[in-house]
Amino acid sequence: MDREDIAALMTAHGQRAQEVASLHILRASSLTPAAHLFLVDHASELATLDLTRWLSIAANEKRLDVLNAFERLALENAARFEFEVARAPKSALTAAEKQALITRLQGKASAGVISALSGESPTAPPPLASEWNPADLLGDEPFPPAGASTHADTAGAPTESLSDLLGDDLDFFDGSGGEEPSELPMFAPVSACPNLTQLLTRWQGASSTRARSALKKEALALAADLGEDWSTHVSELPAFMRDAAILRARSSNRPAERAALLEWLLLHKAPLGLLTDLATSLFESTQAAEGVRQWVAQSYLPKLYSTKPAWTKHGKVVLWALISRRGFGELDEFLTSTVSGTGPAMVPQSGGGEALIPAIFTAFSAALLEQLERAVQSGSPSAVGLSAALTVLGVSKKAEAQLGRLRRKKKAKGPTARLLSKVPFRSSRPGLTLTDLITTVHVLAGTLP
Repeated sequence: MDREDIAALMTAHGQRAQEVASLHILRASSLTPAAHLFLVDHASELATLDLTRWLSIAANEKRLDVLNAFERLALENAARFEFEVARAPKSALTAAEKQALITRLQGKASAGVISALSGESPTAPPPLASEWNPADLLGDEPFPPAGASTHADTAGAPTESLSDLLGDDLDFFDGSGGEEPSELPMFAPVSACPNLTQLLTRWQGASSTRARSALKKEALALAADLGEDWSTHVSELPAFMRDAAILRARSSNRPAERAALLEWLLLHKAPLGLLTDLATSLFESTQAAEGVRQWVAQSYLPKLYSTKPAWTKHGKVVLWALISRRGFGELDEFLTSTVSGTGPAMVPQSGGGEALIPAIFTAFSAALLEQLERAVQSGSPSAVGLSAALTVLGVSKKAEAQLGRLRRKKKAKGPTARLLSKVPFRSSRPGLTLTDLITTVHVLAGTLP
């Protein structure tokens, strides 16, 4: 990486040196002279982890520059140095370097810094927060039977009830078995649904095709009327209300209601593209509670995209839906849960987890290339950011011709052209890791307008 490459990355990241260092320069196994000089010039802007990574890849004759940066950190932010460097269990500092820092800091740094450099144990990390789960809104009653599997593209273990899908880790009710819900922490108290109840009762009594057709139309009209809250009544919906459920999942201003409808539609085998659109549209709503957004990203979308066919068919769509809505935090959580299999209530799938990375890579790089081509053609400022992301992710050999066309376009100039020349090719089974995917997401978050 030379000075021109770094300058192009600085343009892409809005002159934020820490992002360029962390997301690009320090991912290399060694540093060029230009990269090392950049880190020296911007040492005061680097995070503690950046300094540690810098030390781990710096040439022996250059480590003194990193020690200078650590010394400045210890004097300017003693607590940060003490707990993030000196007390780190796997420090990149050698014993000789620690002693050199003690000598240089003696009489200038706090006593805690000096003693910590002797190797005291790190503090314990804070406990993890729990996640919100829409199953708690619906109690323990199963949905109407909808077959032995979930979605056709994500078929896995047989699922007979909502609790099978989502578990029951949290309890929003007051211990009465879900019959009398107490006030929910994130939503208004649930109201009765007399109109919905009346419609369902009339359906049970309807025997003719004509009567039932009329009730289906009435169900659509009722779904468009948001006066009632269906959140805790979704499990009562019969299959004939599928179109009404889709309409309400699009139009409801209640995040909990939309989440419950998403689960109902999944069990009733709605198409993957439709479920993706309904789920990602929740990120557009300013009313979507954080718990619902987290559930969609960490649990619902990973269930939909737990197989290679799902990624092959709709991977580009779901990735760009999140990117275009600037749902970078949700995209981070989605990929992490999908690859690691640690999301709440994940449905076990054979061949999932890390085995999905090649399919995710293919969809991710294809989505970025497609959008980059449009951005270059239209002169959009997002072109440089998309190019920066591709320097991290790379593209498959199958996309060589497409990347070649982009590199030859006259409109691809300046920093965009420079970064396009640095996009690597990867095999069909790349040596990518989850970290590479998440780094790409962070680059997009820091560069797209």
